[in-house]
Parts: sequence; C-alpha cells; structure tokens
Amino acid sequence: MDAGTTLTQSSAATRSWLQSLRARLPDFEYSEAKYYAAFRTGPARRAFAYLNPAKRSIRLFLPLDPGDESHLRPTPSTSSWAERFPSVFRIAGDQDLSVAAGLIAKAQAGFTIDQEPAGVRVSVDPIHVEMQDMNEDVIDSAIRENRLRIGMVPTNSELALARQRRGQKRLRRLTLLNYDLRCALCDVVNPSLLVASHIAGWAAAPEARGMLSNIICLCRFHDVLFEQGYWSLADDLAVLRVRKRDSRVIRYLLNDGLRFREPHEHRPAMDFLHQHRMRCGLEIW
Repeated sequence: MDAGTTLTQSSAATRSWLQSLRARLPDFEYSEAKYYAAFRTGPARRAFAYLNPAKRSIRLFLPLDPGDESHLRPTPSTSSWAERFPSVFRIAGDQDLSVAAGLIAKAQAGFTIDQEPAGVRVSVDPIHVEMQDMNEDVIDSAIRENRLRIGMVPTNSELALARQRRGQKRLRRLTLLNYDLRCALCDVVNPSLLVASHIAGWAAAPEARGMLSNIICLCRFHDVLFEQGYWSLADDLAVLRVRKRDSRVIRYLLNDGLRFREPHEHRPAMDFLHQHRMRCGLEIW
C-alpha cells in the first residue's frame, strides 16, 4: 500500500518522510491504517514501531527504554500501552530520518526493556482523598501534581464520603478553569450545564480519576455523546465522528465545523485518548 492513502492526518511532507523510511528499511513489512502506520515483523506480523503522522511531524513509538537513547522521550502514558511502547521520537524534518531509521532497526532487533511503565509522571506518594482531611489548597496541589486518588479506598463512613465529595468538587472546579469555564466543543458557559468528563472511564482507569489530563470540560449534551461513543479525539485533538449521526439533533451537535478548544494546561493525554478510541472502535492495536 502506498504511504498516505489512508493516513488522514498526514501531509505531503510527512508522507514523503514515511516513504523515505520505507526505502531505508526495505526488509521490514510496512502497513497503514487511518491514523497510524506500522513496521511489523515475524510470522505473527507483530508491530515493533508505530508512526502517527500529522501535518508537520511524525511521532514514532518504540519498545525501547527512553533512558538509553538521548533522542527518546517517555511515551505520555499510564497504562499497558506504555509497557509495549514506552518511548517516543519526534520526526520534524529530513534531518531526523536517519535517527528514526536507526531506532526502528534497533527496536526490530529485539532490544529488551524494563517493563516498568513510563509516561505521565505519577507520584510514588499518592494522596487518597478519603484517608485524610485536607484544605482546598492541598487538594488542588495534589490534583495538579497527579497525586490525588479518588475512590481507591473503601468509603464506608460518612466522613470518607464527605472527603471524596470535596475532592471531586475541587477536581471539577480545576477542570472548568482549565477550559475557561466553557465547553471544549461549543459555546455553552452555564456552569450548571458543564461537567468534568473523563476520557478513560471511572472503572477502566481508577488511578486516573483525579488527573486533569484525563478530564475534559464538556456541556451535558456533548458529554453524553462522548460517553456513548458518538465522537472521539485524535492525538492532535481533531474531532472524530464515530457513529452515523442518525438524528437531526445529533447532526447539529456534531456538525462538520466542530473544533476542539485546547485547555490552558493539562492537555488530554494521548494514552487516555487511545483508550477512548479503542472503546469507540477507532484504534488499530
């Protein structure tokens, strides 16, 4: 398959870089899907490198330890995805292709890695909101540092439940502030119509319940459509409409001009978006 025939977020430049990598690595099988390309090997055709091309760059995900190569950075992840691909390299021009080809070859050679997940930096000293009394400043600080854990311990007392509600209230407030007190998809600004919407669900990613990178400020209308899998987000935050919009109201809410409004900080993490797209049937791994 020719590069670029299915990669909807790529450009002429990034497609040419993919072609160059294919030419440099002729012994490796190459494949494409809608948002990702991959190099594969062996009878099982197992992918050992994934490439996510955008307009001006390509993110290359590899099963290499990010600490062993100065070119690599940790994959922004907190789940099993990072165990397979804990490192990422950004291709931003022709000058990066030789490095990328070398990293792909190294990955194919079966370089062993430490299986500890890398990515979104989670403190080794988490704070369980139900376990202690904290004022608002302490809770806010724990949320910003990815340290707050919600609902990870039994809430078999009114005191624990009250502490949990306090943590959820602060999490909602910081989420709304992160998005300027408005829905990330539309112009709804009424606080009573805004919710802190989790990307990776409450049950699916309990360790991420208190992470701002796992939460988007949405209006109640776009939140329920997000939860039900009518739309998702690409890694570059382009809006992806997943299901047929079989209603005039849904077509209006998910119109073709829809754009995601990025937050001030705590951009949605790639791993959580990956999990949501997996649930919506958009991912290839």
